[in-house]
Amino acid sequence: MKYVDCGCGKIPYISLLAILSISLTVNLPGLAISPIMGKLDDVFTNVTELEIQLLTVLPNLVTIPFILCSGKFCTPKNQMWILGIGLVIYAATGILYFFAKTMTELIVLSCLLGVGCGLIIPLAASLISEYTVGKARTKALGMKSGVSNFMVIFATLFVGWVAVYN
Repeated sequence: MKYVDCGCGKIPYISLLAILSISLTVNLPGLAISPIMGKLDDVFTNVTELEIQLLTVLPNLVTIPFILCSGKFCTPKNQMWILGIGLVIYAATGILYFFAKTMTELIVLSCLLGVGCGLIIPLAASLISEYTVGKARTKALGMKSGVSNFMVIFATLFVGWVAVYN
């Protein structure tokens, strides 16, 4: 097994990848769906401007209180529980999107996605801070930021590509 120097010892490389993979979810609510906003009128014929705005803004708005709650309730004991709950909500929401038939269902699912992301976001940086120190922490936080931003770019391009092909 390959190990990575974390400044205060070594951790398995797979552990660092797992911590960085949490960053893949951080910026997605609301942003990934933006390329298909123009086509929502074709799919949902009676969509109002308010519903489109709710679909875009509400997930990010819901994320904020859950970031605060997750940061408040997160202790070393229950970090993994909160991470697990957040990832289950995130994954279940992603699957349920395929079965949404109405705009209201999409808005509710987007809010649930915001809840899952809100629980996960503080853990992405706190796990790096917990397991690394010094230059290794700086490097890991830079990688976290890069992974997060790359995922937003990739998701936006992918959704745009899918929108072109209906």
